Amino acid sequence: MEIMILLIIAVLAVYSVKKYKSNMKYGCCGSGGSNTAGRRVEVADKDAANYPYNAVLNIKGMTCENCVRYVENALNEQEGIWAQANLKSNSAFVRMKRNVTDEEFGRILHRAGYTVTEVTNRNTSE
Repeated sequence: MEIMILLIIAVLAVYSVKKYKSNMKYGCCGSGGSNTAGRRVEVADKDAANYPYNAVLNIKGMTCENCVRYVENALNEQEGIWAQANLKSNSAFVRMKRNVTDEEFGRILHRAGYTVTEVTNRNTSE
């Protein structure tokens, strides 16, 4: 019985050390391995008039300001998208030059480690 308890403690200790190392390497959100780690992707065109579509994405998985940057970077790397994420509301306001589907948003943020739970407030100025 004592051996079983020691074995369980050893497994938990190994798991904890691995998790700690991962957090130290990649940050709390685990996105540190992305190409945009440590920098913010700047959108060249910041004229809101050039973005006829917009939407609000509700996002699961943002826990810190680094997460906000990773979400914004994942979206802003896409051609014709300008996004601003908000940690308090776990959402992102997205301006688009073309109508991006909910599925596309889901794929973009899934690759970055986040989940789009809902797309709301879709508008167009056309």
